[in-house]
Order: sequence, then structure tokens, then C-alpha cells
Amino acid sequence: MEKVLGIPADQIGRRDHFFDRGGSSLSAVKLAIALKREVSLKDITRHPVLADLAGLLDGKSERRSGLLHALSESDGAQAGALVCFPYAGGNAVNFQPMASALRGSGIAVYAVELPGHD
Repeated sequence: MEKVLGIPADQIGRRDHFFDRGGSSLSAVKLAIALKREVSLKDITRHPVLADLAGLLDGKSERRSGLLHALSESDGAQAGALVCFPYAGGNAVNFQPMASALRGSGIAVYAVELPGHD
């Protein structure tokens, strides 16, 4: 993680959120490659907390398939939901910065992940 995010290892914790610590779609690709493609971009988007991603690698987390992926959940205020459709060649991870920016607004953010695009 140190090489991917450019942050010293002693400053990265298990409960850190990959995208909140500076992760981007490009660094998510680098992470997937560094982990020998044991995880996909979809996995990183679904499990951005490093401990959850580690659990996925350990086989302790349940893998789910489907087209709609939650990028951020509503905080209970239920202001609505936003469903994002990727443009040509895009995928759900492209919408993670927006989902992070809307966190705490009450708006749940979902993205459609087209088959074969992870």
C-alpha cells in the first residue's frame, strides 16, 4: 500500500479508506496489479476500507455479483439515491470521488458495473 499511495507504511491503518487516503482509479489499478490481480477494481470499490479488502483476500468476506454496486450508503436521512452509469470504457470506480464527496449528505450513491469492465 505504501508504494501505491505514496504514504509511509506507519501512517496507514487497517481502518483507513483507500480513496480517502488519496486513492484514485489509477492507483486502484496499481493496487490490483500489486496484489497480483487477486482483487478487481470492483472489489476495491466495494471494499475500500483496507481491513475489509484484506478480509476479502483472506476469503472471509462474501463476494457478490450483480450490476448495481453501492459506492456510499445513505446515512439514514434518506435524501434520495443517485445511480451512475459509466460512459464508454468507464466503470464504477470512476464515481468514487463523487460518492466520497456526498458522504454524509443522506444521498446513497450507486454505480452500474457492466459485465466485463472490471
